[in-house]
Amino acid sequence: MISGGGDDIAAIWNLEQDRPINILELHKDTVDQVAFNFDGKLVATGSMDATVIVWEAESGKKKAILEGPAAEITVICYDFFFLNE
Repeated sequence: MISGGGDDIAAIWNLEQDRPINILELHKDTVDQVAFNFDGKLVATGSMDATVIVWEAESGKKKAILEGPAAEITVICYDFFFLNE
């Protein structure tokens, strides 16, 4: 599971152990959108800082930062998004 919040971070959780696996910290404002890609290997976090950050779910490594044209990211649709290596 992934969560985001007003503390400007997102966390990928191990629900069986009730603890975060990775803490994702690069946003400068509330993380209000989160989504895994189709196979769970990547996750996207969207923030009120007008960025979407794509991360490797297993390692928590940043893959890309995408800057939006709006003041905040309000929706992430991740069904068909692929990030080339």
